[in-house]
Amino acid sequence: MDSIGCAMAAVNNSDMAAMFPGTKRAIATIKTNDGREFVESVDHATGSPRNPLSDEELIAKFRANCDGVIDAARQDAIIEAIWAFDQCPDVGEFMKLLVVKH
Repeated sequence: MDSIGCAMAAVNNSDMAAMFPGTKRAIATIKTNDGREFVESVDHATGSPRNPLSDEELIAKFRANCDGVIDAARQDAIIEAIWAFDQCPDVGEFMKLLVVKH
C-alpha cells in the first residue's frame, strides 16, 4: 500500500474575498500521486444560515461534542429541555442541566 502524503495551504483569492460576507466560499483541491486532481467548492458551509443543519444533524453534532463529558441520559434531558425552552418556567433549573462536574 502506498503511503499517503498530505499538504495544506491557505490561498488568498481576490474573487472569493469580493464575495464576502454574503458568500463564504471554500475550495478544496486534492492531487493524487498519480496526477489526478479533484476539486470541490462550497459557498455556504453546512450549519451556516444559508445551509442550516436539520434537527437530526444538530442533535448528532450535540451528542458528538458531549461524548465522554455528558452521559446519554443527561444529553437526552438537555435536548428535551432545549426543544421545550419556550415553556421553561425556571432558567436556573435549565442551566443546572448544563453544568459539567469533574
